[in-house]
Amino acid sequence: MKKAYLYILSFSILLFSVTSTAYASNPTVIKAMVTGQNTILIVFSEPVRTTAGDYIGVGGAVMNKSPSSVSGSGTSNVTLTFDSVTFITGAKGSLSISSSLKGVKDNKQFIPTTVLVDDGQIPTVNSLSVSTSGTLTTRNSVISLVFSTNKNVLTPTVTIANSPVQISGQGSGPFSAQYTLTQDGASSMPITITLTDDAQNTSKITTGFSIGTLPVIASITSNAQGNGPLGVGESIIFTLTPVSASPGASIRATYNGDILSWKTDNGGRTYYALYTVRSDSVNQSFPLQLTDVRLTDQVGNMSGSANGTDVEKFVDTNYIAKKKEVVVLKEKVEPVVPVKKAVESVIIKGKFTKTLKKGSSGTEVKDLQKKLTSLALYKGPITGSFGSETESALKKFQAKNKLEQTGETGPLTRNVLNK
Repeated sequence: MKKAYLYILSFSILLFSVTSTAYASNPTVIKAMVTGQNTILIVFSEPVRTTAGDYIGVGGAVMNKSPSSVSGSGTSNVTLTFDSVTFITGAKGSLSISSSLKGVKDNKQFIPTTVLVDDGQIPTVNSLSVSTSGTLTTRNSVISLVFSTNKNVLTPTVTIANSPVQISGQGSGPFSAQYTLTQDGASSMPITITLTDDAQNTSKITTGFSIGTLPVIASITSNAQGNGPLGVGESIIFTLTPVSASPGASIRATYNGDILSWKTDNGGRTYYALYTVRSDSVNQSFPLQLTDVRLTDQVGNMSGSANGTDVEKFVDTNYIAKKKEVVVLKEKVEPVVPVKKAVESVIIKGKFTKTLKKGSSGTEVKDLQKKLTSLALYKGPITGSFGSETESALKKFQAKNKLEQTGETGPLTRNVLNK
């Protein structure tokens, strides 16, 4: 009995010793990888306390770069965000981590080291087109699938109508596959594409195909007409119009290295995107056009590629745009005395934050009327009440700036007004 008690006591002491030393070693890095256009994920062996100042890039895509912020401090998964970096697909690098990083459990310091940052960006389908030799209601119709990816991948796995199909192509594509319909009466075809890159990052894309449902881009236009440079802070507004309204669609397009964010305020009849020149933008010696634009509707059907052709301005970060003063003519009418015209130089700095439309009133409406007056588009009195004259003048302003003539100050109209 006494021996059994001693064995139990010894085992308890050993168990306590193992438990108490679970975090006895210094924190270490399990893996580090690029996970987005400006983010890196670091997985530690235990939860750590850390700040942005603990890291500095020493090689590859993050050479001499420091993160602007850190999320996940207090956990073992820490994400670094780099505001000054845009990682290309397949980006790798190395980071130096300082000893000021400490473990949460026992406050042990991290041993300073340099870690390799691997490619962790998920492979995706960049473009996808589907065609058919017949109709989906006819047996033996052949469905042809062609797609490309955002990075080099191993041979993709593709199923059409839940049946595996053979794939040809390599790298980032184009890849192609064909499927022959085995029965009559099909109205749609589910398509699944599984991608895996060399770093074993995997993604699965599921879409569908029905005859006549692929979206089509009718036109892509811009307000960048008139030869000349675009300096820092100046913008281009792109307008994309699908053949048919496509609410909830996503649009893939980049301009001068920047991914464009597209919005619609009319149910998908038109989409708008804003490109603004930054101090670190790439200079261009000739007008750069928007190319390889694709629209994916809300059920996953992707359009063919479309290009813009009307940009006439080029990016020059050394160009400083001259801010012109707007001259406003005002008539000062006094009783009995003939009308005298007084000329004043006024710089309109209206900060428009609301959607103004017919029936609106207030200070922003007054500012809008002043702005439109300074542009010789509004001839009425400055009343602060949004009426037919204000609406007509605003539509002229929108037409002049290649915006949809809604007669309301939507987000894109406000952006141009606030310049």
